[in-house]
Amino acid sequence: MKNFISFTFLSLMIPSFLPSQWIQQTFPTTETLWKVRFANEQTGWIAAYNYIYKTTNGGDGWVKQDTSIGGCDAMYVLNDQIGMFANWTGVGELSRGIRRTTNGGTTWTTANAEKNYYADIDFGSTAVGYACGGSGTAGNKPIVKKTTDAGATWTTVSQNFPKPKFELTGIAFVDENIGWTVSYDGFVFKTTNGGVDWSTPDSLGSESFRDIEFFNKDTGWVFGGIAGDMVIARTTNGGSSWTKIKKGGGSLREAESLTSTNVWCAGWNDSIIYSTNAGADWIAQKSDRYGFESLDMVNINIGYTVGSSGKVYKTTNGGVTSVSAQRLNDSPTSYLVKQNFPNPFNPSTFIQFSIPEQGYTSLKIHSINGELIEELLHQTIDAGTYSVQWNAQHYSSGVYFYTLSSGTFSTTKKLVLLK
Repeated sequence: MKNFISFTFLSLMIPSFLPSQWIQQTFPTTETLWKVRFANEQTGWIAAYNYIYKTTNGGDGWVKQDTSIGGCDAMYVLNDQIGMFANWTGVGELSRGIRRTTNGGTTWTTANAEKNYYADIDFGSTAVGYACGGSGTAGNKPIVKKTTDAGATWTTVSQNFPKPKFELTGIAFVDENIGWTVSYDGFVFKTTNGGVDWSTPDSLGSESFRDIEFFNKDTGWVFGGIAGDMVIARTTNGGSSWTKIKKGGGSLREAESLTSTNVWCAGWNDSIIYSTNAGADWIAQKSDRYGFESLDMVNINIGYTVGSSGKVYKTTNGGVTSVSAQRLNDSPTSYLVKQNFPNPFNPSTFIQFSIPEQGYTSLKIHSINGELIEELLHQTIDAGTYSVQWNAQHYSSGVYFYTLSSGTFSTTKKLVLLK
């Protein structure tokens, strides 16, 4: 927790601010962790290279379960009793097909024994779900399997994907019939009849995509890229067209959206990135040398991400900066954003602003090129006057801009970092 000074000319208490938080948790192994899924705030599973691990106390302790030799790219949890996973098929790796539990992981059974490579599982309802990947045969032909009994049995619904040369890497359904899947070489397919037929409204070919996420039938994203060439694309019309966003960094692995605007994504190099405006801008939340393989948000505050060397990180505040607002005795009557002080500065400066009414408020820092580099505040706060500190110790000297937006009000001012 950081403490912020109060300026002598203000007769108010400056609120305290909580920094971005992803805290590493203790985990009983150093093997690579491939997938994380939670049923609720307390109960969840992690698929590691050799075992499945379960927690019933929010990640404070983990119990070893089903042996699963080989990495796991597909996992889904319906509730605290029913879950399933599917692992790779490769040289020296044992594939058990799709494994399922109905008693919280005490026992696991094989729901489908076919030795395919499964990359993702998603459900459109509590009974109807889909798994995608590759057939495991020469050429790794794309395949989609479907269950109508909560994962107890699986049937192949489609292998008719003539365009992709590689496997399907992500699948997302918003109900039992409407869904999308994406291939490693950038083809996005859509179905409206439960996977029987798939169309290609728009292609994002020649990109290496790893995951697809839809919040509703209109709003969705695909994520991927290779080292140094991160790729994100988003749609607002159900996949009829896509807007591609490229930024530097490593490959993105998995994403999660809990609202139409709030999106988290985990991957390599940048590790965890976060958007509050449906993917138009992204903020780096957490970096790790080796990055992360999987991410799962239980709700807007609690989430987990996992990766190499047994690393598990948890957030209890969405991984984002939050403010505990305190109202003035006399509320301001108009919007006001003052010039930061000091200016020029090194390495910290304070930004003071007033808002006359309660509202969703954001304070963003942009580079001189317009790139969003930090979002210091983004939440609903009461009317009042506030001061926010920006610590720019990790940035180079130069001109930056800060934008305060609240309700229909928005203004931008320049600040100078001089080291």
